[in-house]
Amino acid sequence: MDIMHLRYFQAAAKTQKFTQAAEQMHISQPAFSASLSKLEKELGVHLFDRIGRRIQLNEYGKIYIRYVDQALAALDEGGQKLAEATTEKKRRFSLGTVSMRMIQEVLSDFQIAYPNIIVRRYEIMPKDVYSELNDSGGGSDIIVTASPGELENAPGCRVIKREPLFVAVSKRHPLAGREEIFLSELKEESFISLPEGYSFRNITEDLCHAASFDVDILHECFHCQLLNCVSDEIGISLVTEGTMKQERMRGANSSIAFLRLKDDNAFRSVALQWNPNRELPEAARLFLDFASSYFCWGGMPPEADGGEKEQTKRSDK
Repeated sequence: MDIMHLRYFQAAAKTQKFTQAAEQMHISQPAFSASLSKLEKELGVHLFDRIGRRIQLNEYGKIYIRYVDQALAALDEGGQKLAEATTEKKRRFSLGTVSMRMIQEVLSDFQIAYPNIIVRRYEIMPKDVYSELNDSGGGSDIIVTASPGELENAPGCRVIKREPLFVAVSKRHPLAGREEIFLSELKEESFISLPEGYSFRNITEDLCHAASFDVDILHECFHCQLLNCVSDEIGISLVTEGTMKQERMRGANSSIAFLRLKDDNAFRSVALQWNPNRELPEAARLFLDFASSYFCWGGMPPEADGGEKEQTKRSDK
């Protein structure tokens, strides 16, 4: 049974005129009449009595219209719920990251620019990146990853930031007076780093290995404790430029000295990864473009909603 036959029947029952109902349904009157005749033939009964140029529901039509109204109302409600669900899906995406610190500022400004988008965020271990991106049951739409040295933009990968790395030492350390250093000069030093499995721990080990030595991790701690351990002279640590700038804001109160690494590969590449064989939600594509241009503008891109206003506010700080 064609659903349009039911809609034509409903229109005819309300207007009680074939010509008027046909106009409302944007169909020719002969085609409209033929559709109703087909419906009556399928049901095996006539649904209307013809009275001159008017029509009215007969006893069978009055019975049938009640069920047609209910059925079409249910179908319309179902269509509306599907549309709402589709819209809701377009307004949300999942973001996994090996370190929330790498993306927090970008994400905060993104949600200022697009407050109606819902971001499900969580941290993952580097070893789980592949399974997250290839999880057919869901997983992450986009994952923020970090790697030592240069990354190439490839299908499913977009580099958004390149961060220089520094060595953090106590101001009482013999190296504290230096401004720059090669990693190879640190092979006899004891290092402080994140626990095994964390992205920055992998970066530390990979860079030291590239400098021809195996790093001696004397102490493991989480990022929030790292500089305190350096200050206590437990060891030295590699840190990002962002960590260095944040600590230097303390001025004379800081007990940490930072040395620029002279090695050509002494930086961290931050990238967004996704599964190129799986369609990204609309909100995820929006975030991908936003984050890609974020560091080019030094903050919120002006093309984002409210971007110019927010960019002005940031420059006033």
